[in-house]
Amino acid sequence: MLEAAAAGLPIVATPASAGLVDLLQNREGVWLASDVSSDALRIALQNALTTIRPGLRYPHRWIEPYELPRAIASYESAIDHVLAGIAR
Repeated sequence: MLEAAAAGLPIVATPASAGLVDLLQNREGVWLASDVSSDALRIALQNALTTIRPGLRYPHRWIEPYELPRAIASYESAIDHVLAGIAR
Protein backbone atom coordinates (compact mmCIF):
# COMPACT_ATOMS: atom_id res chain seq x y z
CA MET A 1 0.00 0.00 0.00
CA LEU A 2 2.81 2.42 0.83
CA GLU A 3 4.52 1.71 -2.47
CA ALA A 4 1.30 2.39 -4.39
CA ALA A 5 0.73 5.58 -2.42
CA ALA A 6 4.31 6.73 -3.00
CA ALA A 7 3.76 6.27 -6.74
CA GLY A 8 0.49 8.21 -6.58
CA LEU A 9 -1.57 5.20 -7.60
CA PRO A 10 -5.20 4.75 -6.59
CA ILE A 11 -5.78 2.53 -3.58
CA VAL A 12 -8.67 0.14 -3.03
CA ALA A 13 -8.72 -1.58 0.35
CA THR A 14 -10.90 -3.29 2.91
CA PRO A 15 -11.16 -1.93 6.47
CA ALA A 16 -9.00 -4.72 7.86
CA SER A 17 -8.01 -2.75 10.97
CA ALA A 18 -8.93 0.44 12.80
CA GLY A 19 -5.49 1.86 12.02
CA LEU A 20 -5.98 1.27 8.32
CA VAL A 21 -9.39 2.95 8.41
CA ASP A 22 -7.93 5.95 10.28
CA LEU A 23 -5.16 6.23 7.72
CA LEU A 24 -7.25 5.87 4.57
CA GLN A 25 -10.78 7.04 5.34
CA ASN A 26 -11.96 10.08 3.32
CA ARG A 27 -8.71 10.39 1.35
CA GLU A 28 -8.60 11.42 -2.27
CA GLY A 29 -7.62 8.51 -4.49
CA VAL A 30 -8.65 5.91 -1.92
CA TRP A 31 -11.67 3.65 -2.15
CA LEU A 32 -12.27 1.94 1.16
CA ALA A 33 -14.77 -0.91 1.17
CA SER A 34 -17.63 -0.68 3.65
CA ASP A 35 -16.58 -3.95 5.33
CA VAL A 36 -14.25 -6.89 4.95
CA SER A 37 -16.16 -8.96 2.42
CA SER A 38 -15.84 -9.87 -1.22
CA ASP A 39 -19.05 -8.00 -2.08
CA ALA A 40 -17.88 -4.80 -0.37
CA LEU A 41 -14.50 -5.08 -2.10
CA ARG A 42 -16.23 -5.60 -5.46
CA ILE A 43 -18.30 -2.45 -4.94
CA ALA A 44 -15.23 -0.42 -3.94
CA LEU A 45 -13.37 -1.66 -7.02
CA GLN A 46 -16.31 -0.80 -9.27
CA ASN A 47 -16.52 2.69 -7.76
CA ALA A 48 -12.81 3.21 -8.28
CA LEU A 49 -12.93 1.99 -11.86
CA THR A 50 -15.71 4.43 -12.74
CA THR A 51 -13.60 7.32 -11.43
CA ILE A 52 -10.00 6.52 -12.33
CA ARG A 53 -8.67 7.81 -15.64
CA PRO A 54 -5.53 6.47 -17.34
CA GLY A 55 -2.41 8.16 -16.02
CA LEU A 56 -4.23 9.86 -13.13
CA ARG A 57 -2.06 10.19 -10.02
CA TYR A 58 -3.08 11.13 -6.48
CA PRO A 59 -0.99 13.14 -4.01
CA HIS A 60 -1.18 10.78 -1.03
CA ARG A 61 0.26 13.24 1.50
CA TRP A 62 -0.48 10.88 4.40
CA ILE A 63 2.62 8.86 3.52
CA GLU A 64 5.03 11.73 4.26
CA PRO A 65 5.96 10.32 7.71
CA TYR A 66 6.98 7.08 5.99
CA GLU A 67 9.19 8.66 3.32
CA LEU A 68 12.81 7.55 3.47
CA PRO A 69 14.48 10.68 4.93
CA ARG A 70 11.97 10.90 7.78
CA ALA A 71 11.91 7.16 8.36
CA ILE A 72 15.71 6.97 8.64
CA ALA A 73 15.79 9.88 11.10
CA SER A 74 13.07 8.23 13.19
CA TYR A 75 14.89 4.89 13.25
CA GLU A 76 18.18 6.59 14.20
CA SER A 77 16.45 8.45 17.01
CA ALA A 78 14.83 5.27 18.32
CA ILE A 79 18.15 3.40 18.20
CA ASP A 80 19.93 6.28 19.98
CA HIS A 81 17.23 6.24 22.68
CA VAL A 82 17.61 2.50 23.24
CA LEU A 83 21.42 2.70 23.30
CA ALA A 84 21.33 5.57 25.78
CA GLY A 85 19.17 3.43 28.07
CA ILE A 86 21.60 0.51 27.81
CA ALA A 87 24.62 2.71 28.53
CA ARG A 88 23.19 3.81 31.91
